[in-house]
Amino acid sequence: MGALMVGAAEARKLEKSLDEIVADVAAAVPGFDPATELHGYEVFHQKEGWDGIPVWLTVQVCKQVAKAIHDSGAKFVFRGIDVQKLSDRYTNPHPAHALALSHALESVQHVLNLDHTDESVLVLADEHHTAPDSRTRFRGMRAAAQRGFTSIALKDLIDTIYFGPSNHSRLLQAADMATFLTNRSVTITEKHPAAKKAMQDIKGNLDKATRWSYVWP
Repeated sequence: MGALMVGAAEARKLEKSLDEIVADVAAAVPGFDPATELHGYEVFHQKEGWDGIPVWLTVQVCKQVAKAIHDSGAKFVFRGIDVQKLSDRYTNPHPAHALALSHALESVQHVLNLDHTDESVLVLADEHHTAPDSRTRFRGMRAAAQRGFTSIALKDLIDTIYFGPSNHSRLLQAADMATFLTNRSVTITEKHPAAKKAMQDIKGNLDKATRWSYVWP
């Protein structure tokens, strides 16, 4: 699970950059829709709206998005769950998705604490069938640590979690791209020299933006 932390200036800069990246693809590929969603899996594997786009161009898009995230000043948080070890350790474990979301939000609060900021944070998330449960849990986590989910109160995260369609949000798309590419760098060893070099470039920019990264083992 990934979380992208942006203020108004960072959000505007990142949104503009991502629109320009996709517009450049549309200029190079006849018939490509400049409103196409930047979705990590689809871009990387040339699926859905990215079907038929040359591999070299999708690799370039991934590199440009990672650089845009860093250049915008956005802060990235990455949290993961080793699902097999979770199952091995607990007879009836909490759902991995719920744990990863809670841990990501906890890390956002840690970043705010470390920065000694008095900023309040509004949480926007991609649509998911667990939204009602997530909102209910979030309300409790704002008030106090929740056993099994968080170790601190999410005191600077306000209101509720707003779930929306990522295809209408470049910011959610940026979070998805950063999460997919970070997860790939953690779980996959690239074998082709060109792929290895490209992932090093991508990871280099994402690492500069990353403030918290941990996979629960």
